[in-house]
Amino acid sequence: MLSETSDLVNRNVITLEDPIEKPSDTVLQVQVNERAGISYSAGLKAILRHDPDIIMVGEIRDKETAETAIRASLTGHLVLTTMHTRDARGAIYRLIEFGINWLEIEQTLIAVTAQRLVELTCPYCEGTCSPFCFSSGSSKRGNVFEILTGKDLSAVLKEARGELQSYHYKTLKDAIRKGIALGFIKESEYQRWVLNDGE
Repeated sequence: MLSETSDLVNRNVITLEDPIEKPSDTVLQVQVNERAGISYSAGLKAILRHDPDIIMVGEIRDKETAETAIRASLTGHLVLTTMHTRDARGAIYRLIEFGINWLEIEQTLIAVTAQRLVELTCPYCEGTCSPFCFSSGSSKRGNVFEILTGKDLSAVLKEARGELQSYHYKTLKDAIRKGIALGFIKESEYQRWVLNDGE
């Protein structure tokens, strides 16, 4: 997505990664190196001096990186990043844990997505793939997404502040259930991602 944005839409993109997972010719990529003093927060501060259109931060791990990312987005940069949370809603609570205030979260957060990699059923076999199936042994996995944006994001922000009792949007649980019902996702994935996740 970043390569396409840089190449086709002609945007200046800089990434900060640990490690650089997929080298790109169209995006300027910076490798985190704690020993050399290039942490996520220090690297992000250096990137801001170059005033890129889009900044991709591999992961927000601490308060300082969260604050710098928020500051970058407040000054007009599109910041894409990842955080370890159970679901999309969890990203909001994680930002609060890092000390980001409500006003800054509301002004900067455009969308949050959570994803799970699930095993897909073979379209040719029922259950376990036969060794004689031509697709046997090939990777049969797909992504399931939960996306918070627009009215859903506003409602969840209000819920997190205690202004709403409860709000339901399409969750990973709903997407996995639907995939199983339509026969695309293995039933064992419900146990792995939903029941074991405490939902």
